[in-house]
Amino acid sequence: MQCSCFGAACFLLLVLSGGCSERKLVPVENEAPAVVDDRVDIEAEFCTRPVEDVAFPVKLLLVLDTSGSLQFTDQAGLRRPAVRSLMASLATQNDLQVATLGFGSNVNIEPQVSTPDAPLFIPASAWQEPDFLTLADVQTNYHGALSAVKSHILKDLLRSDPAEISRTKYVIIFFSDGSPTPKCCISVDETVGDLGAMPFGCAPEPYEAAQPDVVYCEGEPEQTLCNEPDFLQRFRDANQAAAAPDYGDGTLAALDELEPNDNYNRTYQLEDLVTDIMDLGAEFGVGEIRLHTALLFDSNLGDDVKAIFRLNRCRSEGLLRRMAELGNGLYRDFENGEEIDFLSFNFTSLRQGFQLVRAYAQNRNALPPLLPGDVARDLAVLDFRADSDGDGLDDDEELALGTDGTVADSDKLLEPPAVTQVPEPLADPAAWGDGWSDAFELQRLDVGFDPRFQSLPVDRCDDPADLADDAERQDPDGDGLHNCEEAVLGTDGERADTDGDGVGDGLEVRFGMDPATHDGNRDDDFDGVANLDEIARGLDPQAPDESLRDRIGVRYELTNTGTTDDGRTCYRSVARGVHLAFSAPRFAGGRSGYNDVLFWIAEAPSDAASRVELRVACHRAQYLPPSFKDPANATITFVEDDFVDLSDPADLLRLQNGEDICRGLGVQ
Repeated sequence: MQCSCFGAACFLLLVLSGGCSERKLVPVENEAPAVVDDRVDIEAEFCTRPVEDVAFPVKLLLVLDTSGSLQFTDQAGLRRPAVRSLMASLATQNDLQVATLGFGSNVNIEPQVSTPDAPLFIPASAWQEPDFLTLADVQTNYHGALSAVKSHILKDLLRSDPAEISRTKYVIIFFSDGSPTPKCCISVDETVGDLGAMPFGCAPEPYEAAQPDVVYCEGEPEQTLCNEPDFLQRFRDANQAAAAPDYGDGTLAALDELEPNDNYNRTYQLEDLVTDIMDLGAEFGVGEIRLHTALLFDSNLGDDVKAIFRLNRCRSEGLLRRMAELGNGLYRDFENGEEIDFLSFNFTSLRQGFQLVRAYAQNRNALPPLLPGDVARDLAVLDFRADSDGDGLDDDEELALGTDGTVADSDKLLEPPAVTQVPEPLADPAAWGDGWSDAFELQRLDVGFDPRFQSLPVDRCDDPADLADDAERQDPDGDGLHNCEEAVLGTDGERADTDGDGVGDGLEVRFGMDPATHDGNRDDDFDGVANLDEIARGLDPQAPDESLRDRIGVRYELTNTGTTDDGRTCYRSVARGVHLAFSAPRFAGGRSGYNDVLFWIAEAPSDAASRVELRVACHRAQYLPPSFKDPANATITFVEDDFVDLSDPADLLRLQNGEDICRGLGVQ
């Protein structure tokens, strides 16, 4: 290499270049990019909230056989004392109401349905023994009794509030000592001189030998009134009750539904009536409806008595067992002389269990990355955006707006300045704000809101004409919205999740959803994923981000770990890959990087899925790019005691008093 130069220029060049040298120039290698590690995992163990006794009524309909055969099958007279004992024991149960129905040829009911607004059930404490329990009627009319039960419950359902119906428990106890009479068949099903097929595979009693020329229906001789209209009418006239019940479509006269030469009290008809009664529960959304049956029988009765009243234990037991099966109830039998115990049936209020709707994580101080123009670019630049004040606006956006990224409600100017006026922001942050959060106002610029000026909107959040003191700026349900904001949104200020979709009202506002509309299962951005699923995965329900979902979305594992003795279902939930963001200090001179990482539990009563209750736990983590994290092991754990219940007044009071519910780091 030749080195040549002249004078001062040469000297300067030599100094700067280190003189002449044979050493070759080596290109400088670019430094390897720093590894970004901004994720933590959450492990949460919890059980569903305790089973609650629902303070809605139990309605007992006691259906009692008042036929004449009871003077033989209940010779000890145990039935009436058993009813009295039952009512005395239930009288202290404030949420229990009763009605008593007696059936023989007629159907009698107490309380009597004498006017359209007469009570259909009365408190057990007001029950008095009806006179009809002393009757010894001619027939054992199951058909009429079950028809009356169906009509009575239907009328009560039509009167009741739907919210009450969903938690009401109907208990029907059907008590009899024999088979239904009169039993009538259409001509093609009748047999003459032959018992024919008997229900439930029962064998005939010794007295039940077939007689020539006698017409039989399901193994029993038909009564004359089955086929003779004049005889049926004379029977009705002779046996009509003095005060027959009226169900709105006329009085229920003796054997009112029996038509000559038609089926009546057939086994299939009685099964259908029980099914119809149970179908009312499904049609009206009844909390629970059960039909129990009980048989009183004396196996020592002579054949002469059995023949008079057509008593066949197998047929009676078979039918009552079948009715209880169709009625989701229990069957009991009592021998004559044995104590009759109605208390073996369950009359307690419904115990309402809760089911898990969703468990999910959410970082209050991190927003999903903005979608790039080229989604295939290096993921290293897809940083989660810092939202230091947790209001739903990222810090850069607030800087551009002129609001403060560390104060959720940061209106610094009293009113918009004139064109020639230099803005003079309020110096004291304690004087900032107008009660409407910055994000809430930004979403409503077109209707007079503005996050920069306290004079906008014109309708103040703390107007004494609306609510006294500062009540409009309170958040009684802990959902992150002030009362004035809930009023604008049309949401319930006493319920954290007004629409019952599993997303708290404040969280819905943060992500541009409608907290008054059940839109958790809706797909607002048409990317194939429901809104709640996107929030749970740490993504934006308003941005079609399917290309990023699998690469940056939170992943979940949910394991059922068993059931507690009091009926609560327990879970272990793991959320993997919750992103942190580099947030600004929360006060001047403070430390950066705090992230309030939340874990939400949404659950609902098993019969009222729209009534969602929320619990939330919080851990304050810290992240300093590219990889410093606290907790250092990148795992946050929650146990049941860490959760705040947003339906518990005591927990809500903690929030209203400004208690910091976050575990982990304190703000410094």
